[in-house]
Amino acid sequence: MICSLGLNIVQIILALFSVPNLFIAHIYTLLEFLFIVFIYKIKLNDIIPSSNFLKGVIFFVMFSFLNTFFIQGWQTNNSYQRILESVLVIALILVYFFKTLKELKVKRIDREPLFWFSGGALLYFSGALFIFIFSNYLLKYSQSLGIIFWAIHAFFLIIFYIGAAIALWINPKK
Repeated sequence: MICSLGLNIVQIILALFSVPNLFIAHIYTLLEFLFIVFIYKIKLNDIIPSSNFLKGVIFFVMFSFLNTFFIQGWQTNNSYQRILESVLVIALILVYFFKTLKELKVKRIDREPLFWFSGGALLYFSGALFIFIFSNYLLKYSQSLGIIFWAIHAFFLIIFYIGAAIALWINPKK
């Protein structure tokens, strides 16, 4: 959340000076993915080997650089990178939910911080996935519909941030 705030401030400052700022989204997506993978690596280390997390991170970083510099470019909406991030994060969340349901170690799910984070993240990434898929098309052919879709994206982002805030606020009882 701090990373998001910092990069959003940089984006706003650049926009105020009419400096192109779409490259910030490429950086943000990469950092967001790395932070989220780190969170789930801690919780899912017994199900997913560390080497698979490392391979996933390396693959995502390589794809991100290829996308930024050769496929979509650093001055365009990074929809391909965001689509891949969404799919990978949704997969991690589903593995977390599967593990939590299978083990039945959590007595009060409402006191489990990662549950709240995962719930918000699942709603955000699954809802935003479709926006990312159609974003370049919408921005090119229908600016008014594109604005509506990005407003919906903001709604999903608020849900994600609420889930993350609850996760930070909760003091889990052991």
